[in-house]
Amino acid sequence: MEFPGRVVPAPCDVGDREAVRAAADVARAAFGKIGLAVSNAGVYLPFEGSGFDAEKFEQTIRANLIGAAHVTE
Repeated sequence: MEFPGRVVPAPCDVGDREAVRAAADVARAAFGKIGLAVSNAGVYLPFEGSGFDAEKFEQTIRANLIGAAHVTE
């Protein structure tokens, strides 16, 4: 499959504001301007048993909620 144009990968942890800024810098360096950003990251970390796992909850919120905010900053 071929795609028109150019693609520049810039993987990052969307829960990490500085990582998102660095990825945006890669995009700006390659294209000059960011016209559209798609925040499509997300995780599903199910709890095992009946216990609440605070670490999994924080990871989920960081990726699914805070990550979206970082991408749209």
